[in-house]
Amino acid sequence: MTHPAGSKAAPWRVRARAARTGVYQYGRSEVDPDNKHGLRDTALVNVLRNDGTVFDEKSVRSFIGKPVTDDHPAAPVTTENWRDHARGTIMGAIRDGDYLAFDLLLTDAEAIAKVESGKRELSNGYSSDLEFGDFTAADGTKCQARQKSITGNHVALVDRGRAGSECAIKDVFAICDTLPTNLPDSLTQESPVPKIVLIDGLSVDVSNADIAATTITTLMTARDTANGKVASSKPRSPPSPPRARPRTRRSPRLSRR
Repeated sequence: MTHPAGSKAAPWRVRARAARTGVYQYGRSEVDPDNKHGLRDTALVNVLRNDGTVFDEKSVRSFIGKPVTDDHPAAPVTTENWRDHARGTIMGAIRDGDYLAFDLLLTDAEAIAKVESGKRELSNGYSSDLEFGDFTAADGTKCQARQKSITGNHVALVDRGRAGSECAIKDVFAICDTLPTNLPDSLTQESPVPKIVLIDGLSVDVSNADIAATTITTLMTARDTANGKVASSKPRSPPSPPRARPRTRRSPRLSRR
């Protein structure tokens, strides 16, 4: 595996599958520890995770900004223990067929070294609600429970994840071509920041030069037209009366004799 930035001093930026739809198997003590649902004698409980749960927009967004950890911590990651567990950050998410892929930024040298040595599978840490009943997966597998309302806490680097070997860092530039079908494209895209200027008290977005030029021309024309109408509507002042010429008093002519 080649380092993406060409230097081991730089963080790793990688897209990798981290979750899938389908059936997950849990121990009975994980799902029904008090036997409230009669699963005490069931060695493994099939739990369904369908499209509506895995690709729910609110659930997916809850993972963005959460940490990448080295194995699952004993307790949820919080602001109080973030420095103890964070080895990177989930920067974005996108649907990849039946999988949910994350854009990961790995910033810890030791964690990166472990990935290079083969610790590449991913396992999500989250909270969710369980609905008990009789459910059937797309492949016909019978399930005793179904997950819903997932809230992400972290994604862990593990030796072996419950989701399978496909949920792993396969390459530093792992490809995820499938666009999301029920997720907004903005999950992994940056929204352009508008550049606003004020013209005669009006806000104009000048991010697009052509649109900005047209808008400014329209505003200037409208302003000039309005000014012209105001000027033509002003009443004309009456002409000033002619100014009287000053009369010069002639001095009496002295005759010389």
